[in-house]
Amino acid sequence: MKIRYSFVANSSNTNFCIYGFWVDDSKIYDTCWDKMIQLSKYGINIYSNPYGYDNSIYVGKCITTMGEDETMRQFKVRTKHEVETALKELEIDIVASNIDFTIQQDGWRDG
Repeated sequence: MKIRYSFVANSSNTNFCIYGFWVDDSKIYDTCWDKMIQLSKYGINIYSNPYGYDNSIYVGKCITTMGEDETMRQFKVRTKHEVETALKELEIDIVASNIDFTIQQDGWRDG
């Protein structure tokens, strides 16, 4: 009998749930994608479609980073402030204060 010890899959999935905003703008890829990647240094998550069928970019913080003693309201205020500060410091041309921050969740499958 042969036993397989490794994981086998024919497809890949990407799923997430963040508090933040969604942008559908190919200009970001052309003008400031390198800066967007630097958001991770500020503890901010960015997700883009790994399979290239749209220009969706999600920016925010993962819900799991909410402190144990932090309320959802406190988490939202802190997250919005941290995202706005990072965008300003990196000179990314997205005005977060004019963007509607909400719970963002999405998933992609390659097959």
